[in-house]
Amino acid sequence: MIDELMIQNAIATDDVELLRDLDLYLNHPLYTFEPRPDKPNEYDEQFSFVNDKFTGVAVALGGTASGKTMAAAYKVARFVLETPAPRPLTPFLVCSQTFDMVGSIWQEKLCTLIDPDYIHSIRWRNVGRMWPASVQLQPDEHGNSWVLDFRSYGEGREQFQSISAGGFWLDELAPEEIILEIWGRMRDYCYPGSKIYSLTPLAPAPELEERFANQEDTEIAENWKFYRLNTGLNTSLSDEWFKSYYASLPKNMHQTRMIGAFAHFEGMIYNEFDERIHVVDPFKIPKHAFHYRGIDWGWNHPAVCLWMALVDKTWYVYNELVMSETFTEDFADAIKEVNWDFSSPVYRGTYADYADPQAMAKFGRMGIPCSSPDKSVNLGIESVARKFKGSEGKPELYIFRNCKKTIEQIKGYQREKVNKNAMNLKPESDQPLKYNDDTCDALRYVIHTTSQTITKPWKGVTVAKPNRRMFGG
Repeated sequence: MIDELMIQNAIATDDVELLRDLDLYLNHPLYTFEPRPDKPNEYDEQFSFVNDKFTGVAVALGGTASGKTMAAAYKVARFVLETPAPRPLTPFLVCSQTFDMVGSIWQEKLCTLIDPDYIHSIRWRNVGRMWPASVQLQPDEHGNSWVLDFRSYGEGREQFQSISAGGFWLDELAPEEIILEIWGRMRDYCYPGSKIYSLTPLAPAPELEERFANQEDTEIAENWKFYRLNTGLNTSLSDEWFKSYYASLPKNMHQTRMIGAFAHFEGMIYNEFDERIHVVDPFKIPKHAFHYRGIDWGWNHPAVCLWMALVDKTWYVYNELVMSETFTEDFADAIKEVNWDFSSPVYRGTYADYADPQAMAKFGRMGIPCSSPDKSVNLGIESVARKFKGSEGKPELYIFRNCKKTIEQIKGYQREKVNKNAMNLKPESDQPLKYNDDTCDALRYVIHTTSQTITKPWKGVTVAKPNRRMFGG
């Protein structure tokens, strides 16, 4: 690491080579990143989150693009580069909701902050996608080193058992059992600044919200500190993006997406849907439109296929198939009765629930190849809601009047009810009621999956013989 003495020596000796190296390092993001000054009255405390040295969990509650992830990555990079590792191969856990998300954390954030000179080796979880399983930093003179260990919450709590780690970074909302299990892995070490949690709480998090509400309590204050980050104060964002993005959001998500306020849900899901506006008479789909299909399998409920067209930036659900008590073969035959020209480039993907791989395989053999969608429930619902709302006062999702079941189910799509008379009050649910929701699922598969961006490939340290195995596996 660069210190003040090295800078002074370089200037005093007028060492051209050392001065050049210093210039490269001092223009590196690790040294140029400057957290925003705190403005607690405006829900922005990026500076304190980055610089506070606290032995408990530092929680950054921020809006979308508020700078919480970059601030957390900077905090992690500085910690592992400045704190001597206590033993060889000491894990520092970096976790998020999916391997795609945790891979993006490395590609877009951490690898820009940790110079390749500090990296000893990388073991890849997926070479093609450039998802690391682990990144080992250079060992010190005692042979001790940090290992950034990348994991997904989806692997479950059990994956963290028997680990002795020196720190962790939890990115985005984590299940409570995962938080407690990972914290339990810190039993051998208690470094200040080693426990980091950054999130936009898009779903209810009752345990975390209770800690936030009672953070003045002595026991909570000793273990948890909360910092707010306000998207509106992130000066790196363009005014045009900010206005258009927040204009497209459902009203009940504004405060969550802006300042990291805890999400609350109840009642009807698609409040933005207005039958007088979003239901239109059928018309001939333009030739340049892109076509997609969404499938939700039917076993104990109806099987559904939706045909959807993307005309410029606007979606139209133009046909539906709903079949009850049907066999896979009958369902496939009925789908094939509707024209689908595989030879034309405007006919795109068919997204089907991968919970039934046998049905997907059978459909493929019958001439209906299917792709796995992004099944994120709350994010998917938000994607659909944003299309119903649209931009500049114009919706970007319409449904043909002949799709009667789709219209009916969207109007009745609600979240699970809460038994407010129960002795042990259940927090409000963020989950949709699993009843009469088949077309809503198929719609969400197409809209949300096609709205995702591909993770950018990372160009940096490579390993001659990459290891595809999971770290610790």
